[in-house]
Amino acid sequence: MSLQQATPGPWTHNEGNPTRIIGPDDETVAMVYGGSVGLEKQFENAALMAAAPSLYTYVSERASAGETDAQQIVESLEGNGSVSGPWKYDDFNPRQIIDAASTTIASVFGGMSDDGIQLANARLIGAAPVMRDYVRSRSEAGDDDAVGLLESTRPQESPG
Repeated sequence: MSLQQATPGPWTHNEGNPTRIIGPDDETVAMVYGGSVGLEKQFENAALMAAAPSLYTYVSERASAGETDAQQIVESLEGNGSVSGPWKYDDFNPRQIIDAASTTIASVFGGMSDDGIQLANARLIGAAPVMRDYVRSRSEAGDDDAVGLLESTRPQESPG
């Protein structure tokens, strides 16, 4: 499975209704659930999921520049394993993304006839918190690109 099969970015979500992550051709990449995590957390999750392709691009560039932590993230994503973080997916059913409390937080879509697209999308989404944390560390170290990217992982509008 290659991450090149993932739905290309940018991904977005509706700031007023965080239930759907949308690809560039208006296709649904994922549906985000909030019932068991609450509306505010659902907005946070949607913003982070939508940023996954951009986060991956940044981490990949840092890995190519020789950053060891970035290389480990990329190798985990592109290898047979998954990134160790708070979000997980099931290799046999990549549609379900769960958090550390085993709460379903999203269903992943992509390619009605190609499970590879779903799995690639699930891998990106599952790794989003780890990639965000890496970007946060680079931001704190003064990397201006990381500062701007980190802003994209936050909801722009507070749920009301």
